[in-house]
Amino acid sequence: MSVDLLHLWAQMGMFAKGIVVIMAIMSIYSLTIVFTKLVQLKRSERETRKFAPQFSRAIQEENLDQAISLAVSPSAFEQAYRSLRRGGTLVFVGLPADNKIELPIFETVLNGITVVGSIVGTRLDLREVFELHAAGLTRVITEVRSLETVNEAIEDVEAGRVPARVVFVP
Repeated sequence: MSVDLLHLWAQMGMFAKGIVVIMAIMSIYSLTIVFTKLVQLKRSERETRKFAPQFSRAIQEENLDQAISLAVSPSAFEQAYRSLRRGGTLVFVGLPADNKIELPIFETVLNGITVVGSIVGTRLDLREVFELHAAGLTRVITEVRSLETVNEAIEDVEAGRVPARVVFVP
């Protein structure tokens, strides 16, 4: 049994042809999204491969001034803590699901480690903010700086000299 697509098309009514056209457009749109995402993924992988060795070295040397933990896993908080140098700061943004983490109190005090929290709202609040932004009702103000200037940027933020969100690029 053979299928002749032109014959099928000729036998279709207008409604069926409309559905086929819409499905063809949706398929092309989906393929475009897939291709775009693959290109973005490759770019991200390339940038990560450049950045990862420097970041890994800083973590292994326990040489970070600040660590921001966004995860909900206690082990992520503990790893972030271990990456800090003397006088470092650990910022909790995400919160552990079971409401507990283990940090060594003696080393925290002796090494002058600061632990702070940042509560930015609920997930519903965040979703609503994204919806407002998607509707064009908000504008994100950013300032792009090179990753090498991260320490100066932190000083500028703490001194109130940055009127925007700082985005770092390698």
